Amino acid sequence: MEELGLPFGGVDEIKSWVGDGHERLIHRIITRHLDGEVSENVYNIANPIFHRALRSRQYQNTQLYPDVAACLERLESMEIPRACVTNKNTAQAYEVLDHLGIRHYFTVVLGQDSVAEPKPSPDGIFEAAEHMKVDAINVLMVGDSVNDVRAARAAGSSVVAVSYGYNYGIDISSANPDSVINNLASIPKMIA
Repeated sequence: MEELGLPFGGVDEIKSWVGDGHERLIHRIITRHLDGEVSENVYNIANPIFHRALRSRQYQNTQLYPDVAACLERLESMEIPRACVTNKNTAQAYEVLDHLGIRHYFTVVLGQDSVAEPKPSPDGIFEAAEHMKVDAINVLMVGDSVNDVRAARAAGSSVVAVSYGYNYGIDISSANPDSVINNLASIPKMIA
């Protein structure tokens, strides 16, 4: 925002716009609106600025939510295949997972650039299921946004939502997942 000469509204404002990939986030940040659209010229100027700023931070404030690593470790010991399906680009997803030290827990990582359509499309779930050699109906999607719930429903998969994370500032229960949990510690128990 500084490089574009625009006022910065603060982190709390931006948190409610996260969830549909960096392209949508750039439009939202500049227009300050969830459905905002900037011209192609403005986007083409802002996109490299956004990525340069992202790389310069090296995920310094990115950290795992409680119980994530323990959950992944437990699922691995149960021999449950795991996929990461994200609306980030795949390379960015790898960077974040590497930074957090959890990339090795995933059988496959699929970013929005690895599938025909990003979430809420079910394409990522279908692709992940194929990699893991399971039917989508046997996939449990664990997510934090309405896009995760919609993707799971469209794929015929079950979906559990966490009560924290990014969902445009809206309570995730309004998206009607199969259940809402406060931490991931209960996931291995649910599967067992």
